[in-house]
Amino acid sequence: MVDVKKISVVFLLFIGITLFSLHGQSLETGLSLNLEEYLERVKANNLDIVLSGQNILSAAESIKQARSAFLPSIGATGGYIRNLRDRLQSTPVAANGLEPVMGTPGAGIYPLIYEDRDANYDNELTAAVVLDQKIFDAAALARYRQSKTGKTMQETVFDYTRQMVITAAKKLYAQTQLTEAVLAVMKEAENASEETYRNIERMYTAGTTTELNLLMAEVDWKNNSTAVFEAERNMALVMLALKNLANIPPETAITLTEEAGQLPELPSMPDLINVFTVRPDYHIQLLSKELADEAYRASIGTFLPTVSARFAYAYGNMGGYEGKGDWNAMNYSVPQVSLNITIPLFTGGYRTSLVRNANINREQAEITIQKKRNEIEQEMTSLMLKMREAQQKMDSAGTLETAALRAMALAQISLENGMGTRLAVSEASANLSKTRLNFQNAVFEYRSAYYDWLLAVGCGADL
Repeated sequence: MVDVKKISVVFLLFIGITLFSLHGQSLETGLSLNLEEYLERVKANNLDIVLSGQNILSAAESIKQARSAFLPSIGATGGYIRNLRDRLQSTPVAANGLEPVMGTPGAGIYPLIYEDRDANYDNELTAAVVLDQKIFDAAALARYRQSKTGKTMQETVFDYTRQMVITAAKKLYAQTQLTEAVLAVMKEAENASEETYRNIERMYTAGTTTELNLLMAEVDWKNNSTAVFEAERNMALVMLALKNLANIPPETAITLTEEAGQLPELPSMPDLINVFTVRPDYHIQLLSKELADEAYRASIGTFLPTVSARFAYAYGNMGGYEGKGDWNAMNYSVPQVSLNITIPLFTGGYRTSLVRNANINREQAEITIQKKRNEIEQEMTSLMLKMREAQQKMDSAGTLETAALRAMALAQISLENGMGTRLAVSEASANLSKTRLNFQNAVFEYRSAYYDWLLAVGCGADL
């Protein structure tokens, strides 16, 4: 006989071991991302990009709403009334032929005889179908064109938002690499200052140096340790921002695998006409001008008549008059076709003001386009200068690092041989760290300016 309790225990143990192994595996594993892989995650998961895509869907619905003005509108109505009480009305039913009011008997005018009669039906059933169709409406046509232009603008905004987010992701990836490099430099400085402290400590024990040198060496070591703590904090903050931009869970461990030393070449200045053609933000300004033109045409349309047609079919059936139970006391069906033309004559000057305001908006849009051209030209020149400056800083820092490394080695050898001082070692170490930090900052400045350059020439989504 099978022992059900033992099988249940074994099954639960198996499930527990499996879950524990999977949990341990999930804790051990993380993400190793190069720049391209990180950008793919940003494109797929960034909330700003997703939200901008929703705006396109909303703009598409606005087109459908504006287009509905040109489609027929069909409505149906029906009703039933049950009159619970008769409504009596004095009604002439005959004439008194015995006593004429005027004239002779048989040829005169006789008085009427009145009786109270039921004036309403017990049951009233009505139904109607109405079809309305706009034939001409200039304002509705302008709104439809505006909605189509609005959708095109939202698509352009989506493209620009996507490029902006991707550019920010590239710069944040580079900033994270810079923070890693700074942390590595701080740790090297900490290790060097600790090694210096240990050497001076041995010298102090041997009686070949003073307590002041020992204490100053310890201060240098502790200061460098504090700098390491600050660099680790900055690293954690930048890494969190890197995860948030791609909507990656904060607890996920990420390793950046992109080669930081490979830098793109300095680009050449492109033709500004081509830049204007491909830049989404400039295209947005052109679409704004197009919307202003559509608004102007819509304001002109307020002076034009609107034409609409209507077809209606009504049906009624009433019965139960004067105690009769039939439904055919009154039965009717009425088809009707109508054509309506509305001509606006005077609206207190509103339409004239609307035209003037729309014309002002057109002129403002034209000025904004010119301003955007000037901004783009200035931006291109500024970014080119930034890249050249960063390139010069990298060349200078690379040369200085070689000299700083040599000076650091000589200072340490002199200190170990008793011919150097702690101050010389401390200055050499500080100069080496400063040179390395300057180089890493120059690399980041070049990358950041290059990514801004790609965005400026309309290639923000490219690597």
